[in-house]
Amino acid sequence: MTYDVKIDQYCLQCEVTYLADVPPNPWITSSDWDAYGSHELEFTVVSG
Repeated sequence: MTYDVKIDQYCLQCEVTYLADVPPNPWITSSDWDAYGSHELEFTVVSG
């Protein structure tokens, strides 16, 4: 799916290639990433 991202006077069309949404788990204290959860997004610029 492509999205339009507007930065100042530029408009980029980006395609999301990977999206991970890890929910928080406060009972795990081995790392902050596990306790607070994380979001990860990868994309490619299709046109600009």
